[in-house]
Amino acid sequence: MTVSDAIKAQVASMMKWQSRSLAPVVVLLTLALVQIAAKNLLETSTNLTLLLRMATLCALLVAIVLGAIAVWHIFQAGRMAFGLLSGLIYAVLTIALPFWPGLFVIPHMVRLDIQRHFGVEPDSGETRPR
Repeated sequence: MTVSDAIKAQVASMMKWQSRSLAPVVVLLTLALVQIAAKNLLETSTNLTLLLRMATLCALLVAIVLGAIAVWHIFQAGRMAFGLLSGLIYAVLTIALPFWPGLFVIPHMVRLDIQRHFGVEPDSGETRPR
């Protein structure tokens, strides 16, 4: 396996884990909307409140674990392509920014930086500047 193949495999792994980390965020948003919509019902039912809080806690734990794995893969892709310092900068940017720009945008930025730097063919639908 060449270095270029290893970087491509790491970028594919990074994008896979980034997409997996989206699912718990959707579940957390849905649980938040349910809690807002059923506010009057939750005031009277302690069992339902407890159930929603436990579901939210479980989804939050899954989001944290998947987010940490995605950050690790972002670090590894940046390190393999550009060196240790670049990998650390990409990882710190991912952690320092909230979920939306951090975990969801930074992996695409890393992927596009690698494509630009190594001259890898762009994805379908993208045009390459001349």
